Amino acid sequence: MFIDIFIVIARYRGRFLGILTVITLISLGIALLWPKTYMSTAKYVQYDSSVSGSLGGLISSFTNLPSGGEKVNTEQSTIILRSRTMLDTVIEEFDLASVYEKEIQEELRLKLEENTIIEEIREAGIGFNPIVSVSVSVLDRDPQRAKEMVEFYLEELDDRMVEINQRNAQRMLTAYEARYQQNLTDLETATQELVDFQKTYGILEPQTQTAALIGNAAQVKAQMTALDVEIGVAQSLLSASSGEVTELLERKRQLEKTYNSLIVDPVNATRSPDEVFTDATLDVFPALEDMPTLAAEYLRLFREATVQQEIYKVLLPQYEQQKMMVMESNSGLELIDQPNLPTYKEKPKRAFIVIAGFFFGLFAAFFSVSFADFIRKGKKGEQSEAYQKYQELMSVFQKS
Repeated sequence: MFIDIFIVIARYRGRFLGILTVITLISLGIALLWPKTYMSTAKYVQYDSSVSGSLGGLISSFTNLPSGGEKVNTEQSTIILRSRTMLDTVIEEFDLASVYEKEIQEELRLKLEENTIIEEIREAGIGFNPIVSVSVSVLDRDPQRAKEMVEFYLEELDDRMVEINQRNAQRMLTAYEARYQQNLTDLETATQELVDFQKTYGILEPQTQTAALIGNAAQVKAQMTALDVEIGVAQSLLSASSGEVTELLERKRQLEKTYNSLIVDPVNATRSPDEVFTDATLDVFPALEDMPTLAAEYLRLFREATVQQEIYKVLLPQYEQQKMMVMESNSGLELIDQPNLPTYKEKPKRAFIVIAGFFFGLFAAFFSVSFADFIRKGKKGEQSEAYQKYQELMSVFQKS
């Protein structure tokens, strides 16, 4: 079979070589005339260079509250690069409608997408691994424009990431600020209520004051008991109208009044409530029967002030940190490779074009000589049936 092929090629070697040479020369011409295309490339990584990575991390370890707001990560940065808004911005910036000689915006986007190569370099391993770095390349006939387009892509990406990060941080700051202002109001209210209560009732330390009251009452009671003994002895020895007995009874009456005042009213039971605890009559030892209610109210007010103070301790660092993050919002992008000015063409691959043309020429030349040999054999009657079908087919085309 191979011998037959070589015989056919040798019989029509002039045609074979002619077709092969013409097609190869045409492919060479195409390779030489094809406009050169240059490619500029840049590569970037993303770091967390915000304040939350240092001071913020320390503060967050104490407060366990979120901070900073959601930041654009590397995965999302590639989405921004491929977005329609980004493509339209690049088209408008470099007037690509005149460069690509197209007027329809959709066609311009498709052409720009073809000329923009975004490659994601991921960590080695099995499964879906995070992106380590991203390379951005642009193909263009003008090497300077290719470099400028890559630079514009990266500048626009950085601006948009900063804008999104700042907007998210501002949203978090607004939430923290509202809660912080509410805490200041609550803290001021709780503190003022506690101060007003202390001014009104003289409650400074319930446990200490109660212990002092009990001690005072016990001392007075002990004196009353001792006085009762003295009165009993005096009455047994003296008459009831004697001056000494009368003096002892008066002392007992004063002690009973003092004791009752400790238990019921420390100032004057006959005064109205508004007059009892004025600045002139204020006593730091309220009546024992009032101590449970006053202590409970004091503890409630003290607890509320303490809670608001603790909330303040938590919110203030987070609020200040969030303000810093809004001011220092950034993209975290770091360029590993700066956009280069290409000096050697990326396309066309002339060797590939010529080689492809050569092999296509071989196929076309072999088909041509095989067909010529088929016609020759048909005319001689060596392939009468196949040749008759060929003639019928040609007659059909001629009639149509």
